[in-house]
Amino acid sequence: MNKLQRARWNNAKKIGNKIKSFIDKGFIVYDEDEEVVHDIIINDEGVFAKVSDKCQIMLFLNDTELDNGMYTPIKEFNETFEKWSFVDPNNKQPLFN
Repeated sequence: MNKLQRARWNNAKKIGNKIKSFIDKGFIVYDEDEEVVHDIIINDEGVFAKVSDKCQIMLFLNDTELDNGMYTPIKEFNETFEKWSFVDPNNKQPLFN
């Protein structure tokens, strides 16, 4: 892994850890397709979003032979998360005021 690939991998893990911290605090997290993200899994293989018991979405694959984030510029990779939503359940609003 070269220096640029390592920077991209570290960036993906940083984003994954940040999203995971929101989930751990009780936030409801929605991805860009408005799927609820129940957990973020970070391991040696990559960063994955768990959207159900049977479905994980690969956010970044830690493989220098494939382009599943490894060859995507950091700015472009980060932009994929701009449409994600983080809802604080402690900030509930009534339907009627």
